[in-house]
Amino acid sequence: MRKIIFTLLAIPFALQAHTACLDGAYTHEFTQHADEIVWKVVNHHGSYQLIRVADNEIIALHALSKQERIEFWQRMQWVPESAKGAECAGDKTRQNVICELSEQARKKEPTLQNMTFFHADPISGVMKIMRVDE
Repeated sequence: MRKIIFTLLAIPFALQAHTACLDGAYTHEFTQHADEIVWKVVNHHGSYQLIRVADNEIIALHALSKQERIEFWQRMQWVPESAKGAECAGDKTRQNVICELSEQARKKEPTLQNMTFFHADPISGVMKIMRVDE
């Protein structure tokens, strides 16, 4: 019984720690200056915020479940197996999604082959992004 209780209590912390790898500042290849910060992902009491630096717009994100990730991959018409090992956070409608891709994802889906991280939104589509040291 103790093992079951411990496991149930540990699951939220494991999910939070796993997606915490998304925390950080990001740029993309089309900024005027190299390493110009475009977005920040911030862990905020177990949920996440995507902050667009240009106008300080804040979008609430959550760690995508396996099913949500698969649905997003299907919407993008990507090889379903490439979703394995990806760590993603997105808004409720999954219109704004940020992911760190596994090596497996990059190998199995040609669209993702040169990306470690991507950001997707309805305006920009899927964009390769890079983490910036602050």
